[in-house]
Amino acid sequence: MTSRSYRSSHLWLFFGCVTFVFALHLASAQQPSQQQVDPVVQSADKENDEAERRRMFRTFKNQRQSVASDRTKATSKRTTPAKSTSTSEAKAGEDAFVGFTVWEMRESANGTERRSFKLKKPNGQRVVLRPFRLGSDSQLVAGRSYVFSIESARDGYLYVIDRERSANGALGDPLLLFPTKDVRGGTNRITAGNVVEIPDQKTETAYFEATKNGQDHIGEALIIIVSTEPLVDASKLKDEPITLDPDEVAKWGRQWSTKTRWAENLEAIGRPYTEEEGQAGGDRSYKLTEGDPLPQRLYQLGSKASSPLFVTVLLRYSDAANPK
Repeated sequence: MTSRSYRSSHLWLFFGCVTFVFALHLASAQQPSQQQVDPVVQSADKENDEAERRRMFRTFKNQRQSVASDRTKATSKRTTPAKSTSTSEAKAGEDAFVGFTVWEMRESANGTERRSFKLKKPNGQRVVLRPFRLGSDSQLVAGRSYVFSIESARDGYLYVIDRERSANGALGDPLLLFPTKDVRGGTNRITAGNVVEIPDQKTETAYFEATKNGQDHIGEALIIIVSTEPLVDASKLKDEPITLDPDEVAKWGRQWSTKTRWAENLEAIGRPYTEEEGQAGGDRSYKLTEGDPLPQRLYQLGSKASSPLFVTVLLRYSDAANPK
């Protein structure tokens, strides 16, 4: 099997013994003056009021159910119409939610989910790694493997951008992780109940391996955008992630960043991936419903119905070495 290689800010994508590395300039290859320091990396306040936290998740569940009343595969003749932009802003706020979950691959002999792989240890033993949810306080550990999953309560076009974050606040080049030409044919249209997994599940054994590019590389800024209109010309997409114009991404942030609150799905921390989540992640016509597991983090934005949802998720690296 031939290997395609992409340079990444923090994550090495691998298929068993074949490694795919995303292309992104390493911090060590840039001078500080050349790095862009974002004056405002979108801040989000954690919702600590228990009643309000539950209300947020309940509202998100209702949005799922409103467009995914059953698990019958959608057809071109049977689709749910998009929400009207004439809806009052109070009601429009009910769909201004983005869900985000980090899955860590851990050793486990049990599981029926669709994402797992066998890892060969130096002693020749093979162990099965399966996805488990991480809480928001968890940090990425170099050498461990991860998967991200994303949902939106609002219909639109999903974009996921990764920027390496340095200790001085500098951000690396913006790398468009999703969409790419070889995932869903470049299609990035989503509706409530749709789950987008990064890396794509169809690669079976593809996961991100956390990799720090030097001591100053402290984390990642993942920018999630759900726009009512396409933002990137589909003809520019490639099989591998492309680098976007930093000024353009910064402009989007200035235009669309809003007051944001987020809540933690406390009851789900540490839980394993389920069969339902696996099916939704691998089949875009399969939608999660209100009875299925909810995202680990839920972001509520103050965006108007006609404005894109813009969320920055900050992930930090642990200073500890991988104990495995």
